[in-house]
Amino acid sequence: MNGKFVKRFFIMAVSAFAVAAFAASAMAQAPKLTLKMKAEQEVRIVKNGKETIELAPAKMTTKGDVILYTIAYTNSGDSEATDAVIADPVPYGMAYVGGSAKGAGAAVSFSIDNGKTFSRTPKRVSGGVKKAAPPQTYTNIKWTIKKILPKASGSVSFKARVK
Repeated sequence: MNGKFVKRFFIMAVSAFAVAAFAASAMAQAPKLTLKMKAEQEVRIVKNGKETIELAPAKMTTKGDVILYTIAYTNSGDSEATDAVIADPVPYGMAYVGGSAKGAGAAVSFSIDNGKTFSRTPKRVSGGVKKAAPPQTYTNIKWTIKKILPKASGSVSFKARVK
């Protein structure tokens, strides 16, 4: 295909990789969180001489393409979810784009050891010195949301670049 290296990624509508956990009051009926993931590719479009970036469903990508992963959540239960955690690995063959993790009201942390430990700024030892790990080495992302009211919904997201 024009000599370009092409990778094919199969995107699932509901992510088997995203995990949600939360604390609930023992007195209340438990919250019920539902997660749905979508992946969209950034596409450069020229309109009226101006270049803009639009999103399209990610079907086939090439090296360097940027994919926006969005995990939508809904609390369909009758009680609030407190300290809800949504965790997702950076997909294989992708590199996290620094500063791209978003989520209203969510504390974001990252892992460089496949989800064993998380930190806002992961560090690794290089030459005997602890240094901040480069964002492209992040393996997992975790969002902690203080409170999700019953029947409320929202989303978290991040971008990754095809290696």
